[in-house]
Formats: sequence, structure tokens, C-alpha cells
Amino acid sequence: MDVSSEANGIGDISAEENIEVEGDFFLKKSVDYVEDQWIGKYRMEKTLGKGSSAKVVEAVDKETGETVAIKIIDRKAKNISDKRVFREVLICSLVSHPHVARLLDFFFTGKYFFLVFEHVSGEQLYNTVLQNGPIGEERVRRYFRQILSAVDYLHKNAVVHRDLKIENIMIDKDDNVKLIDFGLSNFYEKEDQLSTFCGSLYFAAPELLQGNRYVGPEVDVWSLGVVLYVMLCGRVPFDDESIHKLQGKIKECKFTFH
Repeated sequence: MDVSSEANGIGDISAEENIEVEGDFFLKKSVDYVEDQWIGKYRMEKTLGKGSSAKVVEAVDKETGETVAIKIIDRKAKNISDKRVFREVLICSLVSHPHVARLLDFFFTGKYFFLVFEHVSGEQLYNTVLQNGPIGEERVRRYFRQILSAVDYLHKNAVVHRDLKIENIMIDKDDNVKLIDFGLSNFYEKEDQLSTFCGSLYFAAPELLQGNRYVGPEVDVWSLGVVLYVMLCGRVPFDDESIHKLQGKIKECKFTFH
């Protein structure tokens, strides 16, 4: 499959792990209303993207005039739990890196969660490759160095992203990388391995497909390799119309350079 096909619509896999949220920090962030095109102090401008359980809108903070991106999550969606969202918020609130999109605010109603992020004025790496094909080696080195810097920072702070793919990497107006979407991220420790199978099949590590437990960083490192391949070749390394055969190719690491 080249990048002109939808890479993230087939074989996305996710599940929930049990986590505990202690204290009342998140309870202080509730709001009681969403009126027309306003969400609290934010005026919605347009929808940037949507999925089955969430959408992202561009909005303006009426107090500062700053443009932001608000991730709106349906609390009733099948694949959403309060604990999972609280974990995403906690991780994003702790992370501070120039190549990771910043979380600015968080609040919720009985129906929705609202995660307010800095607005990245640019486009997905997916669109960059879709429009231009393989990226020149000089740009690839620049982007990949920044991606590695961000992921290394996460791992050193015991965070694994678990959904690294070209759709979750933004290129801003200054041609710099920003990692987004920590919805499947988690904390990790060597003594207590993870078991959740999550992310996009095309970027998933073999151990995920084999049902093996894992520490965390290794699945991100595999995904980084796929991202690098896509940037250089303009297509995913593992592809097949049959999901079963695709999984087999990933498990056996069968690919060719184009």
C-alpha cells in the first residue's frame, strides 16, 4: 500500500488496561455547559478532523485571542473510558518538549471530554508524503532527528506513545515536527510489562501481533522504523490486501526497499 491509500482505516487495534486515578484533581475541571459554537471560553471555528469517538476542532480563546485545537471525546463511545482519558490528560500535562504538542487546558461535561492543545499550524506528515511522495534525505534527517528527540524524551520519562504513525506527526509552519495524539499512551516500568494491543496495524510491532507482553519502548522503536521507511520510500514496508497475510509479513519482518 502506498500512502495514497488510507493507512489508518484498516486493522486499528486497541484495548483497555486497568489504571487507577487517585485524588480529585480532575473533578475540579468540570463545566456545566456547551452553548452553540462556544465551549466554555473557547469559540469554535471549524472541524479539523473526526473519528468514531472524537473530533478535533479549531477554536479561539476569547480571553487571549490564541488559536487552539480542542479534542472533543464522546464519553459514551464504546472504546472510551474515563480512566483512559484521564491517563492521556495526565501524561500530556506532564510532558514538556519542543516537538510534542502542548496540552493547555482540560475540562468536561456529562457527555464530553475537552482537551485543549496548542494549535499546530501546518499539516500531517501523512499529507506531506501523500502530496510529494518520498521525502528527500536531508528533510528526512531533519524530521527524524526531531521525532527521535521527542520519543527519547518520552521514554526517559517512563512514557510510551504506542501509536506512532505518520498521521500522528505534524509538520508546523516552520518545518518542525510535533507529535500528537497520546490517546493510547501509557506509563511503563520494566518490572510490570504491558499487554494491551493498540495502534495502527501497518505500524504495529511483531510482539503486539504475537500477543506477547512488552515493556513499552520497543514497540515505539519498531513504529519509528516504519515511519522512517515511509518518509524515504513513500509507502509502507509491509502491505497486503489480506489482513492475515499482512500480519504474517510483519511477524516475519518480510519487506523490500523500493
